[in-house]
Amino acid sequence: MEHGPISLPGIGNYFLKILSNGTMAATHDFTLYFLDSHSNNVDNPEEYDPITGDQLDWVVRSANTFKKLPTSPNAAVFFHIPIWEYNTNNNDNYVLGDQRESVTSPPKNDVRSALESFKQAGNIRMTVCGHDHVNDYCTTNGGITLCYGGGAGVGGYGASHLGWPRRSRIYNILDHGHKIQTWKRLHNARLELKHFQTLYES
Repeated sequence: MEHGPISLPGIGNYFLKILSNGTMAATHDFTLYFLDSHSNNVDNPEEYDPITGDQLDWVVRSANTFKKLPTSPNAAVFFHIPIWEYNTNNNDNYVLGDQRESVTSPPKNDVRSALESFKQAGNIRMTVCGHDHVNDYCTTNGGITLCYGGGAGVGGYGASHLGWPRRSRIYNILDHGHKIQTWKRLHNARLELKHFQTLYES
């Protein structure tokens, strides 16, 4: 993990460029953004702070810079606490996976929606969050797929005792970033594969 720009709130706001190969002639084919999703609101500890406007402006500026490249790379954004739009009743009614608990996100932000900023960036195809350990679904909203990572860590709560093994989501980025596939592997004796899907293809 990197600290990221000191001008941005939080720690861990940075991007990684995925290159076509390991040579000097490699092209920038895909971008991974990582954002600090903060913690509980100081004034209202029962709520979470949202990703801030400064962070979202940084993502949009970075995306605009990368879109000028010949590859105009697609991108994904990773953060821990889900944004409000992970509530599936707000989306395009396409859901693959399980929702076993409520979405614990910041309240709806009518001033600056993170998802609307990701749409403004123009090349973000997917977001990934964690936090709610027993949600593992992907849903769509306006052309962007919102996924949970799967709750793999054994240090937190889970639902193995209820027959729902821990799991980890895997991503496969193909065709120079123009195709994104994902599936989950369950933490059981067979490492069972579950819910293979193509998230994006152009």
